[in-house]
Amino acid sequence: MTQGAFVDQYRRTATHTASPLQLIIMLYDGALRFIAAAEVAMANNDRYGQNENIQRAQRILSELTASLDMQQGGEIALNLFTLYGYAYEQLVQ
Repeated sequence: MTQGAFVDQYRRTATHTASPLQLIIMLYDGALRFIAAAEVAMANNDRYGQNENIQRAQRILSELTASLDMQQGGEIALNLFTLYGYAYEQLVQ
């Protein structure tokens, strides 16, 4: 098994055994990692890398938005919905 396969297996196991809070934290970490990678790609004039990483961050923000419970979340859910929407639009810009 290659090192990449071990990493993939580790990630699958981590996501299947994580609590809901840990999953949200993992999503935040991933979004920040992809945004940082997009910034590096942008600085290197790597349009493909920039686009790939921005799209990955956008997918995470979409997942975070979809996970909100607007019925039970109240004002906090509404504020997060607004924040995620703003962050998504900034990535589009």
